[in-house]
Amino acid sequence: MKKTVLFAIGAVFVCLGGLRLLGTSAPQGASPERTGAWTSLGPYGGDMVGLARNPKSPGELFAVSSSWPSQVWRSTNSGTSWTRQSMVYQQINDVAVDPQTQSTLYLISYGYLHKSTDKGKNFTNHHLPSGFSSDYGRIAVHPTNPNTIIIAGMFYYDNVNYKTDIAVAKTTNGGASWTLKRFANSADYGYGYDVVFAKSNPNYVYLCGNDQKNSVDTARVYVSKNGGGSWKSVAAPAIFNGQYPACYTLHVDPRDPKKAWIGHYNGIARTTNAGSTWKAQQTPQMTWVTSIAADSSNPKILYARKYDASNKIHYALKSTDGGVTWKATGDGVYGKSYRILAAGSKVHIATATGIFLSKNGGSTWNPCHSGIRGANIKAFAASPSSPNTIYAGIHGYALFKTTNGGSAWTTCGTFSGSLLVGSIAVLPTNPNTIYVKPNG
Repeated sequence: MKKTVLFAIGAVFVCLGGLRLLGTSAPQGASPERTGAWTSLGPYGGDMVGLARNPKSPGELFAVSSSWPSQVWRSTNSGTSWTRQSMVYQQINDVAVDPQTQSTLYLISYGYLHKSTDKGKNFTNHHLPSGFSSDYGRIAVHPTNPNTIIIAGMFYYDNVNYKTDIAVAKTTNGGASWTLKRFANSADYGYGYDVVFAKSNPNYVYLCGNDQKNSVDTARVYVSKNGGGSWKSVAAPAIFNGQYPACYTLHVDPRDPKKAWIGHYNGIARTTNAGSTWKAQQTPQMTWVTSIAADSSNPKILYARKYDASNKIHYALKSTDGGVTWKATGDGVYGKSYRILAAGSKVHIATATGIFLSKNGGSTWNPCHSGIRGANIKAFAASPSSPNTIYAGIHGYALFKTTNGGSAWTTCGTFSGSLLVGSIAVLPTNPNTIYVKPNG
C-alpha cells in the first residue's frame, strides 16, 4: 500500500491509503474507525511541565504535557518507556502524587483541580475560586493529610485591565470548597510560581513569585507557620533584586522546616531560619533558576537547572554539601527546565523538549521519553529523492533525522538556533544535504 507522509503539530504521522485527517491523535477511547488510519512516527518528547514520582515505588513516574489537550503519561520503569493514561481537555500546569494513596493524582489547570483515583486514567474536576488562576503556578499536597492542598497562582482583581496579584487557593476537603488568600500589592501583574509544604513540619509552607507595579519588578517570598492560615513576607531585596527580580522555585529540607532554597533570576539563595535571612549561593554560569530538588535518599545532594530560553545551557547544577557550593554536571539536557526528581544516582529533569535521565548522578544524560508523543515540531521536511528520509526540528532541542520512515530517529546536531527553527529544505538530489532557516 502506498504511504502518504503528512505533518501534524505534536508528532509526525503517517496515513496509509491517502489523506484522512490532519491533526493530533484523537482522544484515548475514540473509535478505531477514526484513529486506525494513523500511526505516530515520533520523534518522541514534549513540553513536559509536570513530573512526579510515587514515593513508595520510585520507579513509577507520572508526567504531563502542556499541549492541548494535555496528556497524562505513566512509566513503571523509571522512564525507560511510557504509556498514555488519558487526555485532559485543559492546559495542565502541574501534577502531584497523593503521599498517602499513591493511586491518586492531582493536576491543576487554569481554573480547576483535577483528581484521579486510578493513576490518571479518569479525573473529576473541582472549580478553583472565582477570579483565581493557577497559570504558571504549582500544587502542594499536605504530606500527612492529602485533603489539604494549596495552589500557587494569581487573582484577577481588575478584569478590565487584566491586573493580577499573587494569590494562593487552599482546600481542606479535597477541593469541595476553597479559601483564597490574595497578597494585595495592587500590582500591574503578579504571579505565584511555587508553593511547598515542609515535610517534617507541614505547618511551615513557603511561597514564591514576583509582581510588577509602575514598571518596577519585585521578587516575593512568603512563609506561613500555621499551614497557610497566615503569611509573612520574607523576601531579601539585596539577594533577589537584579535584572529581573523574581523567585521561581522552592525546595525545603525534609529534615528541617526552617532550611529552604529558592531558585531566582540571579541564581540560588538559601535560608536556615525560615526566611529571616538569606544567603546567595555559588551558582557558576547559571541564572534564571526554575527547578531545584534534593536527592530523596540523601538531602545533602541537590540539583538545580535554569529556564534556558536561549538553548545554550545543556547541563544542570549539583551540590553535595547541602547547597552551600554548586558545580556543573555533564551536558545532555535540552529545553526550558520545569521539574527535577532525584533518587540516589538516578536524576530526572522534565523540560520543554522532553524528559532526561542521568543514571550516574549527573555525569551523563540521555533522553528518557520513549513513547511520549508530544514533541513540539517546528519544522518538517521529507527528502524528494528518498521519501523514507525525514527531518524534524524540535522546539528548543535539536534536528532529528530518520532514514526508515520514522521507525528510528537520531539527532543530527543540536545547536543554539534550534529553538527558532522556521523551515527545513532537503536538496532534491541528495537527502543528506539540508538547509535550515531560523524563525525570526
